[in-house]
Amino acid sequence: MPVLTKEVQENLNYRVVHSIPGRIRIRISRLVNDSEYGNNLQHLIQALDFVSYVRINPAASSLVVEYNFNNQGFTETIEEQIFQAIASAEKLPTQAEEITQEKLAAITNPGIAPRHHLQRR
Repeated sequence: MPVLTKEVQENLNYRVVHSIPGRIRIRISRLVNDSEYGNNLQHLIQALDFVSYVRINPAASSLVVEYNFNNQGFTETIEEQIFQAIASAEKLPTQAEEITQEKLAAITNPGIAPRHHLQRR
């Protein structure tokens, strides 16, 4: 996991409000004031191959993610990737710059190829 400055850590104040297999709601205080961060976060999470739906509600500082839930063993990995996206949205290029799967993988999971880390073998 990348090292985050104290300022970034303070801005990323978040907590899981509700979680069931296939859906998680996270309160992220920064969403109320930072629409660019919210846009970056939404793009990052939508690019994850297991995600089926993302909704950000800035007024409620809320992120809802619905994801394909096939195997109980993947729940922790899925939530870890969502948490990593929350931290990584700070470092994304501007919204005008295209985010490729390779850039996404390099930001969120250094050393792991995109779309291959959750496949069953």
